[in-house]
Amino acid sequence: MKTLNLAMLEGTLTKKPELWYTANGTSYCKMTVKTDGNEITLTAWNKVADVCAEYLNKGDRVRAKGRLKEKDGKLHMEGTSIDYLKRAGC
Repeated sequence: MKTLNLAMLEGTLTKKPELWYTANGTSYCKMTVKTDGNEITLTAWNKVADVCAEYLNKGDRVRAKGRLKEKDGKLHMEGTSIDYLKRAGC
């Protein structure tokens, strides 16, 4: 039986998202989101990655939907959709 792994995360970006490319040219964007005392690495792929890298900045509040994974004792999320909420403090 398959299980559903769907999570929603809301927090503040701790730095400008970084855009990278795989060997075959697929774009992905890595960013760190600070929630209530936790920092979670968020990765977006393809067009979502391109948009995140172009428009998001350190301090922006975001809401991400995607799949959670645990790697090396830390939480990672692969975001399937990422919404810009506002810049922190605005």
